[in-house]
Amino acid sequence: MTSPHTSNAHAPSADEVAAACADDYFEARDKFLAAARSAGAQVETLPCPGVGPAGEPLSMDTARLGEPGADKLLVVISGVHGVEGYAGSAIQVDALRRLRPAPGQAVLCIHAANPYGMAWTSVETEGGVDLNRNFVDFDGPLPHNPLYDELDDVFMCPEVSGPLREAAELKARQYVERHGLSQYLHAGADGQYHRPGRFNFAGREPAWSNTAVRAVIAEAARGVADLALVDVHTGFGDRGAGVMLAIRQTPEANARARAWWGDTIQIPSADFPWTPQGTLVAAAPQMAPEARVTAAALEFGTEPIERVGQSMVDRFRLATFSSLDAPEAAGTLAEIKACLAPSDTPWRRAVLNRGRQVLDQALAGLAGA
Repeated sequence: MTSPHTSNAHAPSADEVAAACADDYFEARDKFLAAARSAGAQVETLPCPGVGPAGEPLSMDTARLGEPGADKLLVVISGVHGVEGYAGSAIQVDALRRLRPAPGQAVLCIHAANPYGMAWTSVETEGGVDLNRNFVDFDGPLPHNPLYDELDDVFMCPEVSGPLREAAELKARQYVERHGLSQYLHAGADGQYHRPGRFNFAGREPAWSNTAVRAVIAEAARGVADLALVDVHTGFGDRGAGVMLAIRQTPEANARARAWWGDTIQIPSADFPWTPQGTLVAAAPQMAPEARVTAAALEFGTEPIERVGQSMVDRFRLATFSSLDAPEAAGTLAEIKACLAPSDTPWRRAVLNRGRQVLDQALAGLAGA
């Protein structure tokens, strides 16, 4: 779909891929801020309470293009799941270099929503929380995931190799054979709120990133009539393909998502193998209560879901039972990056190409709203 709101709207060249993509959080942030300055964007920096592997300061950064009083706003978010942030960062850098909003429209990029996870090559925040399960109502009863307890000893196995690791892997295989992959994913990926310090913990209070994202969007959404939100993730689906996931949206919002982006998957749905609680996309309408919100996650496929999940478990075990100085650390970090932040040019080009399409479609949808 070609949009009048873009220039250079074609498949990205090798130079454009190299200019937008990065290999670590600090390079990604530098490219984002440079693109924002070059575009004349309004920039804000929010210091993160956590620090980088060498004690470096970390931050969530925002860049806004367009008229101050625009009543149609596109929000693009990267890095909710930390290490997954490289795809979204590249899309944001490319958007800042490419997009110039039409009158009445604005674009807000929220870069590295979970800067700690991105800097540490991890999914979790500085508080050990899965941020994309943290957007729940903490004043009410928290969601409960009883399936998690059935596999806690698998996820929390302290060994990289040896008899305990072998026993954990055997139990996982037997569980999938007995109950199916879908139930295994429910146990490990739905989030759990009752066992702090253990795998896929979703928190007992809003994480810093949760509070910061909500505040940024609430401020940006003042006076906005129509808001589109795209939250970029990786790790699910066919390699290089980007699918739109409308998570717990109203029927009207789902209809708009389908009209703008085509075959958008609605969740809960038989087309998706688990039903995550506490996602940012599901909470988006609460952040802009006066606007008509159309929100979806843009999920890019990488490796088979079993390999992706194991890489996340192994990275969590490294943080919990070992350290970045351990002999196994380099291999563990390389594997989670291979599964959630691939660096090969064909995958990166596919990400930028699909990102351009999705953002162009969102701006066209806002124009017609």
